[in-house]
Amino acid sequence: MLSLTVGTVVVAVLVFNSTISQAQMQVTRVTDKVLPLPVQIQAANPNTPVSSLKPNHVAISVPHLQEAVRWYQEKLGFRVTKITDIPEISAQRAWLELNGFVMEIFSRPKSAHYNPPLKMIEDGMLAQGYFHIAFTVGDLDAVAAELHRLGVKFFFEPKTFKSDKRKVCFIKDNNGNPIELVQILN
Repeated sequence: MLSLTVGTVVVAVLVFNSTISQAQMQVTRVTDKVLPLPVQIQAANPNTPVSSLKPNHVAISVPHLQEAVRWYQEKLGFRVTKITDIPEISAQRAWLELNGFVMEIFSRPKSAHYNPPLKMIEDGMLAQGYFHIAFTVGDLDAVAAELHRLGVKFFFEPKTFKSDKRKVCFIKDNNGNPIELVQILN
């Protein structure tokens, strides 16, 4: 079984770390050129009700619930915590968990991909909306080797981004949904 941890929440291409108090925000383009933005990163105001927000789960819709559940169990080590029917909307739902991270998987008759399947991971940035989920790993090369052994398909192999001090790769789940694996480099 793989050991994946959820330690970083990735939103678009910005990574927020609670140890950052104030710094100039920068975004790395695909070309690795850094452009400064006129925005300051500031700690959340702890005196508002919104400051209590914490990640809860991510949800995906798939054509075949059992196939998706099996993939996440066998390839990434998720465990099923609950499977239910939702008769009001003719759907099924499974709750999966891995190291405290929860994923909700839905399946509903006549569901369809609203974006064409990605051929290259960069194409995901051409459509607005949620793009991928990301997991932090300790040794990306070892995880990638294990995923290859398990027959997982890759968008691209582990690649080092020195400007971000990260090594990343993108894999595909059994429905082509992108999953980023990140190793933070020292």
